[in-house]
Amino acid sequence: MQPYLTPRPNKKRKLVKRSTISVLCIGISASLIWMFSPLSSASSQPSIPRDQQLTQSVASFDDMELSKPTALEYNGKVRKIAYITFDDGPSKYTEKLLDVLKQQNVQASFFMLGPNVLSHRDVVERMEKEGHYPGLHSMTHDHKTLYRSGGPSNFIKEFTEDQEIVESIVGYKPTLIRAPYGSAPQIGPTFRDAIVKAGFKMWDWTIDSNDWRFSNKPKSVVNEVRKQLSRNVEVLLFHEKQQTIDAMPEIINLLHSRGYELEAYHPDSHIVVNFQKDNRL
Repeated sequence: MQPYLTPRPNKKRKLVKRSTISVLCIGISASLIWMFSPLSSASSQPSIPRDQQLTQSVASFDDMELSKPTALEYNGKVRKIAYITFDDGPSKYTEKLLDVLKQQNVQASFFMLGPNVLSHRDVVERMEKEGHYPGLHSMTHDHKTLYRSGGPSNFIKEFTEDQEIVESIVGYKPTLIRAPYGSAPQIGPTFRDAIVKAGFKMWDWTIDSNDWRFSNKPKSVVNEVRKQLSRNVEVLLFHEKQQTIDAMPEIINLLHSRGYELEAYHPDSHIVVNFQKDNRL
């Protein structure tokens, strides 16, 4: 009778078993590390909301910085928005402009001079009732008075007075201003601090129609707009001129054909549009 012999272990099988266990341990450890690491948390959800990402993608261009806190996307499509604005009124042309805008079912924003508001109160009442925004454009429009007086006090005084006049007609205080001649280069840090402290916002523009240069040439006004039209959000500068009135239907059709929605300014949907790139304004 042969003695009982304990089977000798299979070294090859034992090595495979140990290797398998090692691989499983490494895999489990790696999974646990990935699950609880900051990198995993960051990649599992976007760090910037979709609407903010979209805003950033259209927020900058050559002349200024433009951003919009509300969504620029609707039903999965990028919104294109155009703001038509008029300076230096009200005037003898305002009623005709309002007629054209009403016919086209379009709202705009009017940056008005205080004395002109006082002499066209009924026009301003109509403007507000039809959904247009009554913006502010100072009292004198005088470069020396506004910018060369040694500080921003005259500037703020004029816009505050303009604001009070408009408020007496529309029943609320408009806060959006447009600096005569634009904010560059005359609106420096001290001026901007004063504007912010006074509670105003300030718009320049993305498209200058140069309409005041083209007397009796509405086609030139349209062409000037056409060659500058390129951004998802545009703020168009016009003045109350006959050639502007004549050009407006074609300009509105152009904007619609390029996919733009036309809106009047509203403080709840403020966007930053100033040459100084000051996000406070």
